[in-house]
Amino acid sequence: MTRFVTIYDFRRDKRQIEILQEASLHRDDCGLVTTPALVGSPEWWELVGTEALPVHTIEGTISRVYMSGHNDFPEFEIDAGETKTQWMRQGEDTAYTVGRPIRLRYVEMKFKKRIKALPPVSRCELTIEVGTETKSANK
Repeated sequence: MTRFVTIYDFRRDKRQIEILQEASLHRDDCGLVTTPALVGSPEWWELVGTEALPVHTIEGTISRVYMSGHNDFPEFEIDAGETKTQWMRQGEDTAYTVGRPIRLRYVEMKFKKRIKALPPVSRCELTIEVGTETKSANK
């Protein structure tokens, strides 16, 4: 059984919460909707894990670590067997090693404004946990 350690916890990321709240409340061109509650607010946290804001979990292996955008946006890919998904690297950057087990929990929030290049919802990363060892090809 893999032992996981938390490398990112959104609840503790006051700066990221502040940025998202500012955009959601005061920008017309970006940000998240404020229903069912303002992201990161006490009301929002009460709804996390309920029908209003269900928590999704993806578990697999880190299959790629890279920079996107203008080579300035740190991302990684999770191979969960049938699907591969891309995520923003949060927390301890050195923890993202190809082959390492990973478990990520997130909620989905709608964007205030639909941007063609982005999906209609934001996947708000709640926690990111990595396994304490990498999986080798011999296992």
